Formats: sequence, C-alpha cells, structure tokens
Amino acid sequence: MMIFINATAANKLPRLFLQTNGRLFSVLLRTTQKRYFASSSKNVLPHIPILTDEIVKGFAVKEGGVFVDATFGTGGHTKAILESIKGSVVIGIERDPVLAKSAVNVIKQYPGRLNVYHGNFADMNFILKDCGVQKVDGILMDLGVCSTHVDTATRGFSFRTSFSGPLDMRMDNSQGITAADVVNKATESELADLIYMYGEEGASRKIAREIVSVRKHRPFKTTTDLVNLIHTISPRDSDDTKDPATRTFQALRIYVNQELACLRVGLICSEHLLKPGGRLSTLSFHSLEDRIIKHYIEKSVIVKDKTPEEIRYPQEQLHLPKKEPATGYLFRRVIKEYIKPTQQEIKSNPRSRSAILRIAERTHNPVINPLNPNPPFSLKKNTQKKKKKKKKKKKK
Repeated sequence: MMIFINATAANKLPRLFLQTNGRLFSVLLRTTQKRYFASSSKNVLPHIPILTDEIVKGFAVKEGGVFVDATFGTGGHTKAILESIKGSVVIGIERDPVLAKSAVNVIKQYPGRLNVYHGNFADMNFILKDCGVQKVDGILMDLGVCSTHVDTATRGFSFRTSFSGPLDMRMDNSQGITAADVVNKATESELADLIYMYGEEGASRKIAREIVSVRKHRPFKTTTDLVNLIHTISPRDSDDTKDPATRTFQALRIYVNQELACLRVGLICSEHLLKPGGRLSTLSFHSLEDRIIKHYIEKSVIVKDKTPEEIRYPQEQLHLPKKEPATGYLFRRVIKEYIKPTQQEIKSNPRSRSAILRIAERTHNPVINPLNPNPPFSLKKNTQKKKKKKKKKKKK
C-alpha cells in the first residue's frame, strides 16, 4: 500500500473552537490526512447510497466542477456524481481508516478524477488546503452510519444480539475513547445526561442508575451486555418496531465520535469553501442532526418574504455586491424544505426511511463565522495559562 502522509499535520491534536448559542465549545480533532493510491484491498460489506438521484440533480447545475464527498464511505454517492456530471472531480474524506483504504478500488475506476483522504470532515478546510484547493462547487455530508459499520460485529455499533461484539462505536478505531470507556467510567449523572441529550431517551436516569449498579460487579465489555440490561429496564412491546436500546446506542455513538460538534464545524467550513452558486447537500437521519442543519440554513438563507427588520446583519456592515439582495444571508434554498425517500426506495432499502435531504446554495455574501487560520493549532497558550487563584475572603 502506497500512502502519502502530510508530515506537518500527522499526529497533531488541534483544538477547534466554535460558538453556538453564545457559548464557546472546543473539540479535539486529529488532522492526520492520508491519501490512498490504487492498490489491492479487502472487500467490504455493501452499502446502499440513499437519495442518490436527488443529490446528483442538486449538484448538476453545470458540467465539470470540484465536489467534496465529506463522508465517502464506500463511495456510492461519489460514483453517481462522477458518472452523471461530465468532467467533475471529487475529493473524498473518510473518517474510518479501513473504508479509506478500501477506496483504492473506486479510485482505479476514475483515474485523475478522485482523491480520497483519511480524516474528519470538520477538518475539511485543512484537507482541501493541503491538496491545493481553495473553493469547491458542492459539498455533500451524508451523516448516516455506514452499513459496513452496523453489519460488522467487531465495530460494536449494532444492538442486535446476533451481531454481538466489543462495545466500541468509534468511527475511527485507531484513536479516541470507546463506548465501553464511557459506560464503565462516566458518573451516573454524566451517563444520564448524555443518554438524554444525545438519545432523547426518557428512561435515561433509570438506565444510568442500573449501569452504575451492574458495573460495580463486572464491567461492560460487549454490546450484548448493554442491550440485555436495557431490555430488562424497558422490555420490547410486541407492537413496537424500534428496539429499546436504539436511543442509548445512538447517544453513546454521538458522544464517542463527537458527531454534533463536528457537524457544526463542518457547516462553518462549508460557508468558507463553497464558491458563489456552490451547493451544500446534507443528509441527516435523526432530529438532533437535522435541527442543527435546519437552524444553520434558516439563519443563513435568503428568504424573499423577510423584511429588513428581520435580517440579522445590516447591509452597510457587509458591503454586499449589488447583484445580491439586501440581506446578510449566506445561503438560499434550492428546495422549499427537504426531500424524503420515496416508498419504493424505503421498501428496497429500509435504512433510508428516516433520511432527510436539505440543499442550499451559497450566495456572494462574505463569510460570517471565522475559522482558525492555520493548522496545527498550538495548545501551549491554553495549557500553560495559570488559573488565577481566588483570594479567600477573611472572615471578620
């Protein structure tokens, strides 16, 4: 296997800062970027891409163009873009090193038109800068879990008892904490909070209490260990098609992979990287993701029936081009709300049933959310600052 590694970025842990609802969050992300060239690789389990025709139609506004598949997976959407849009080039980003290596088989089919990098789409701007690309014509974020992960027991994503495996759930299994680390080490209140916030699980406190009680005698090692405990707390109804463990597993996966924080950073990257007229397509699968995307686009989109008083950023502060409407919005809607899979697609691919596709087009307006300038970020300023000790008030 021939691998090209950006030596300056390898093995660095930058801290990305993002501001949401007035609060400053920081996320540690690895910027290791590997470019894989054509070579032999083991076959991976098949994954069926969702809403492929609709995504391609959203991008196919002209021939050619550079597109980013921010969640490459097994390359289903990328293949559709390359085959449907004449002269197009795709830069793929894949967080899972195993899937990134398997991309070599797809690269061979489209010589000179496809590069795939191992990395996180939250580092999209750094990856594109590394390969000499400043602006792109389209960005696709498919936020669903790849079927390869769900159907590979050793990855620990599935709550199906027939797919019992280690309690892992890392998209990139070469780094980071596992779901087992969280379940066995987090406090009861921390577990209850993350299961409720990221899984929207009503029985979060009860589940957390039982986890802490059981792990005093034995640690949780496999997915079945956790599933069996949840089933004792919330037995499955005969009429309910959803497994009671679904929400808890979702919460742990989101927490382990910092999915929502990465999504927020990825959206900010898109406003910097898209050309005027470039399009952002997002494919989400649960309400937490879709809510972030919807609010981001709504706060950034040009809406014809908005009055100047409703606009967040006055025109005089933005120096807008004359051809743009007198607003500070970064995107305009391409479709009115969203696109859902047809009943025919859901029947052929049941995992597509909860998918929501949103498409927005970048305007000429300047960016609003700043990015940190150059990787890797220095942590010295953050780690070496001494906290000022509060002087204790003397009791009178």
